[in-house]
Formats: sequence, structure tokens, C-alpha cells
Amino acid sequence: MAHLDGDRDNDALENLAILCSNCHKMHDIGLIPTPTVIEMRDRERRVDWSKRMKDAGAKAARTRKRRAAARKAVETKRGVTQPNQELQRPPS
Repeated sequence: MAHLDGDRDNDALENLAILCSNCHKMHDIGLIPTPTVIEMRDRERRVDWSKRMKDAGAKAARTRKRRAAARKAVETKRGVTQPNQELQRPPS
């Protein structure tokens, strides 16, 4: 919890901001000015999760195709002709 005016005894909500430890230190030494902290604290909180989400659909489809192709190659090499037959590993 950062005290924006530097006074630890002033616990008024307008004087407080939640900062990570790195930002708190940078604010304390003047690298992040108080108006910037206030602007960030008071801005509207709206999250656009689409920026964080990856489109796994295309990648998953490619992986399935590669797996199917690899399975078919293994079956062909072993002489397996039945479709969708589970491959069994030899006992160790």
C-alpha cells in the first residue's frame, strides 16, 4: 500500500494506492510520479481478455492431423490394416 503524499499516518483513501513492490519503490524514489499513480488508480477497470487468449483451435487441428498421419505411418509400417486400431507397445 503506497501513501501518495509520503505520510504513513495519512490513511485517507484518496492518499492510498495499491502497488506492486517494484512500482512502490519506483514511486518512492520518484521514477513514477504521483499524478501517474493517481491516474492509473482512478481509471475505469475494463479487461479485454481476448488480448491474453491464444487461438488454440488451429494449432490443435494441426496437431491432430500430424498425430493421425504419424499413426497411419506406424500402422502401415507394421502392416496393420484395421482403421482406428489401438497401437500397443511391446512389453518392456
